[in-house]
Amino acid sequence: GVQNIDGDIVFDVAVSEVCTMSLSWTLDGSNPSFCDDCQTQLYYGIDGIFCTGVANGVIASQISGNSSVTFTAPRLPGIYAFRQFYSLSFDYIACGPHGRDEFAFIKVLDTTSPGNAPTSNPSIQPTSDPSNSLAPT
Repeated sequence: GVQNIDGDIVFDVAVSEVCTMSLSWTLDGSNPSFCDDCQTQLYYGIDGIFCTGVANGVIASQISGNSSVTFTAPRLPGIYAFRQFYSLSFDYIACGPHGRDEFAFIKVLDTTSPGNAPTSNPSIQPTSDPSNSLAPT
């Protein structure tokens, strides 16, 4: 099921389960001390599993959008973090490690062990807050 562990959102999924992550995001580029007139890209993903870009351009005001991605959960049980990051480039860059801006987690369970089956639908749908992040509310 969906859990809240120390303020973090955690979704239970099965090993190799196909999951969909849907979210709303907001990016506030109106603060000129950040990088006035810079070309900015915003991404989210799970290190080694997927990464997707959701915004690309000169962001001089607050912008918002929606994103949805389908991915296959890892084959190894464990806890994996959804992370966000940004780049300042002319276009999207190759995704690498996403930094430390975690906003949700999946707990991948080995369903072959008794009592470890996920208790929720694998559709993951956090929504964003207005703080330049992809954090669920």
